[in-house]
Amino acid sequence: GLHGSQRLADEFRREYGTADRAVSVIHGDANPTRLIATFSRNVARAAQEGDPVARALWREAARDLVRGAVAAADRAGLAGSVYAVACSGGLFGAGALLLDPLAEALARVAPTAVLSSARADALGGGATLATSKRPELTGVTSWY
Repeated sequence: GLHGSQRLADEFRREYGTADRAVSVIHGDANPTRLIATFSRNVARAAQEGDPVARALWREAARDLVRGAVAAADRAGLAGSVYAVACSGGLFGAGALLLDPLAEALARVAPTAVLSSARADALGGGATLATSKRPELTGVTSWY
């Protein structure tokens, strides 16, 4: 397991205060998910400056993203075929910090998958799925 990073702990305290105060600040925010996600910039900066825990967090995030993408592709019946895994969202602003381990994990777990940039944001992707006539996108009757 990972042991803590003093640097990340210090940055967390600077951003949110004590652990008790952090709970109030985060859960009191209109968008707690966004607020927590903004801390990824601190983790990225620490990783770029060599913090081993921060670097490990980015590698683990990449592995988790690959697991989710591959599970969705498998559920859609795409396993074994060539398919794109699009990168979209604020975390990808970390660049190589996330993309390099993501590409490595994807190549290992799903060698037929191709990493690509998203053609649209999440809303555009949803609209594409909703209006698609492509069987590999519309043939899924249940996602759970």
